[in-house]
Amino acid sequence: MIKKFFKPIVFMSMLVAFFASCSEEEDLTSTETFVTEIDAEELPESAQVFIEDSFTGEVVTEAFSITGANTQYEAVLTNDINLVFDAAGNLEAFGEDVSYIECGGRPGGRFGRWPGGFNHGNDSTQRAQFTELTIDELPTAVTDYINANYAENEVLKILLIKTDETSEYHVLIEDVGAVVFDDEGSFVEVNEGRDCANFESSSLEELPAAIEEYLAANYPDNEILRARTGTRNDVTEIHVVVEDVGVLIFDAEGNFVELKTCGMDRE
Repeated sequence: MIKKFFKPIVFMSMLVAFFASCSEEEDLTSTETFVTEIDAEELPESAQVFIEDSFTGEVVTEAFSITGANTQYEAVLTNDINLVFDAAGNLEAFGEDVSYIECGGRPGGRFGRWPGGFNHGNDSTQRAQFTELTIDELPTAVTDYINANYAENEVLKILLIKTDETSEYHVLIEDVGAVVFDDEGSFVEVNEGRDCANFESSSLEELPAAIEEYLAANYPDNEILRARTGTRNDVTEIHVVVEDVGVLIFDAEGNFVELKTCGMDRE
């Protein structure tokens, strides 16, 4: 009886191995990730609402769809913070370490690019590993710092981000950005977003007279929320965030350049 069934069993084993091999090839293919630039209005509605509610006055300057094993979206705001959403528009991650996008808008992000798309499968050297935490899971030093400095701002999301070199707590705070702490809970920096541009906060009193005159003439009834000065593509820019308007961009002399209004005044 053993001899009678040996060949069919061997044949079936070969079939199983064949289909298992095909399945493995399909799984490997599915880990390739392709990035496509889209309009800000093509982001899921819930993602657009989250951005508008969580970062007052900031607007989307770039948006991308990421397709592969799963569909995701990434949005870059005027303050250079990058936010990664799942297919339904729920915030999944944030910050340069988990970005799919390089600063020039190319696919790849901080941890490199692969032919045909960005592979963020099981290779931990290619993308930072992150774990979502609750505020109760943070070191006491972190919660003390947040309570002392950002008591009025909502904590939007907390990630423990690990790379080959570091382990850090990243806390996304409403209207602030990502506040970074080391693995012992010591404050490291306020990292608004990707290191694509070099901007620092400016006091409203230090703005060029030309900007003050432009604001007074065009937006006399709108609150000026904040301003920053820096360089983008080696060109100095001054950004002024105006409530219910968007982000006004001026050159170094205070001449108006453009207004970023993506997603503002949503009904």
